[in-house]
Amino acid sequence: MSMTQKVNLISTDVDSKELRKVLRDIPKEVQQELRRRNKQDAEILKNDLIQAAYVAPGAPAVAERVAKSVTAASDRNIKVSVGGAKKVGKPYRSRQTQKITRATAGRLLYGSEHGGVGGGVDSIGRTKGNRFKSPHKKDGYWIAPTVKEFSDELLKKWEQRVTQLMKQKRFD
Repeated sequence: MSMTQKVNLISTDVDSKELRKVLRDIPKEVQQELRRRNKQDAEILKNDLIQAAYVAPGAPAVAERVAKSVTAASDRNIKVSVGGAKKVGKPYRSRQTQKITRATAGRLLYGSEHGGVGGGVDSIGRTKGNRFKSPHKKDGYWIAPTVKEFSDELLKKWEQRVTQLMKQKRFD
């Protein structure tokens, strides 16, 4: 099972169903322009996330590996995905198949962002060690702080862009 964290910047004071309907109904050429511009902002956020991973105080070695999976999407919203099925972990020999394999970014995502919990027993009875040396941090080490830092700025740009494009195409 792989985990992907999607980061969507969308205004919370607007009904999202209504907003999606409006965005779906705008002309295709306006949608394409909106997607192109949003991809540029998503690329900026992607680069900021990658930089944050390299200086993350939590588990920097793991965060750097997970950062290899960050992708920017071309969408009507500014969208970045982190994690997923991309193999980024160190090679290890699987206990079940005895083949050399690597952990997916999705499997490492939670620990790289929030640190280790440690202790306890896993599903097959092995004692869990603290696989991530940094302590657990609910607010996150690199993804959440970076998104929080840039979300207001990007959200304002997005709202201005939608308004401007709608006025340009006289769809307002």
